[in-house]
Parts: sequence; structure tokens; C-alpha cells
Amino acid sequence: VPYLTEKYTQNRLNERFDHAKFGLKPTHNVFAQHPMVNDSIANCIASGGICIKPNVKTFTEHGVEFEDGTAEADIDAAILATGYVFGFPYLQDGIIEVKNNEVKLYKYVFEPELKHPTLGVIGCVQPLGALMPISEMQCRWFTRVIKGLVKLPPKEEMLADIEACAEAMSNQYVKSQRHTIQVDYVEYVDQLAEMIGACPSFWGLFPSDPWLAFQVWFGAVTPYQYRLFGPHKWPGAREAIRHQWERTFKATSSSVVQPEQPDDFGMTLKVSILLVALLAILFYVFLYG
Repeated sequence: VPYLTEKYTQNRLNERFDHAKFGLKPTHNVFAQHPMVNDSIANCIASGGICIKPNVKTFTEHGVEFEDGTAEADIDAAILATGYVFGFPYLQDGIIEVKNNEVKLYKYVFEPELKHPTLGVIGCVQPLGALMPISEMQCRWFTRVIKGLVKLPPKEEMLADIEACAEAMSNQYVKSQRHTIQVDYVEYVDQLAEMIGACPSFWGLFPSDPWLAFQVWFGAVTPYQYRLFGPHKWPGAREAIRHQWERTFKATSSSVVQPEQPDDFGMTLKVSILLVALLAILFYVFLYG
């Protein structure tokens, strides 16, 4: 992530919620970890419902000590929110190996060492975005490979891609078992869609449908756009894209708010000021130009 983009985003976030004042400022940058959004934590901290403490140093018989030297006694329960580990215990040993939450799968789906690509892993990613559309695209790609309609690259190329992804991830994120299968929704789904010929093209759409081209390229990224081209394209995809925001806000529109009437006086005043300014410029140019 570019430095200026990261600093701008970090400053904008802290303008709305100063993490340092709430004791939540991390030691890493904003894009170095999977983001977490919580709408109620600020109120809970301000009302005393939550007390922010540093990392745990050690547990005692009935309490806990923290790294800053403070302690809490008579603890009723401790919830260890340390994340999770994943694996494939239902497969024979050696088919897919997972060490420290690191797995060598091409595009997080195919094991490159297998002689035949008849095994695919679906949903084994942690996305910056929605998981279900990603899983759907993985399934579409996997079935095309199984049918022989799409071929995987050579093993050496798949291994090189796996290493490149791991290196890019280690450069961007803090070292943690949480950040071993991280993907960006748009970039990742576009890669899979290109393999099956379902990735929309701006210049392919623009000549015949400029509105749709701009909606796909500059609007919300929804699964509909991956049904415009390629296998299993859907005739209703364009209309679905056209009305997607109407459906999004349908649930919030139980009480219809009447649109505000245009402010004729305000508009007249603005136009008048603009005309006066233009006349003043023209008069100045006429006298001194």
C-alpha cells in the first residue's frame, strides 16, 4: 500500500475515533493487519463497561498480571481470543500440509504437488471483503478445471506464484498466524474470473453500454458483474447492477422521507453573486486590460 495512502487513511480514521485517547493505538500501520470495525466499543470504554489493559504477562491462581505491572485479582473467567488454527485432518497425511497456519495452495485452491487436479479447497481464505462470492468464484474455477475446460499452469509456475503471494503478505502485514491466507476481494476474484473468461472488461463494455462500463469499473463491486461474460452468464445481470443500491436501501425505507424543496432564494443569490463577479472581472479587464 502506498505510504501516502496509508497515512491519509490512518489520519482520517483517527479524526473520527482517536485510538490513542481510547488506549487502542497499535504499534503497526492501519493496513498492516486485518481491519476490525466495532460500533459500540467507544461507548463501552467511555461508560466504564470495558477497561483497556496491555498484554497479559502471566496468570496467577485467581487473577492476572499485565505487562505494565498492574494486576487484577478474583477473575471469574478469561476468554483467550487468540484466533484459530486450520487444517485438513480428514485427509491422508501428506496430501495438504499446514504449518503455523501456512498452506501451499495455488490461489488457495489447488495443491500443486498432486499428479491430477481432482482436489480443490474452497473458502480457505481470509478476505478483505465478502467470503461467499469468493467461494462461488472458486467453485466456478474448480469445476472448469475438473471438466478439462481450463488448464492449470505448470507446477513450477504455481509454486512460484505461491512464494510470491507469501512474500507480498509478509511485506505488508505484521507477522501473525492471522495473516497467512489474506486476500483482497477485488484483486483475487478478478484473477479467478480471468481464468474462466468471466472478468468484465471496461473497453469491452464501453462501446455498446457506457453506463454499464462505468458502473462496473467505478461502482460497487458485486458478484453480478462476473455474470456478464463467460460461462453461466446471466441475462439479468445488467438490471441487477442497475438496481443494486435500491435493493440495498429497501430495508431502511419503511418511512419515506419527502425530498426537500429546492431553495429558490439561495440559488438566485448564488447566481447573482456569480454574475456580479463576472461583471466585475469584465469591467476590470475593459479598464486596465
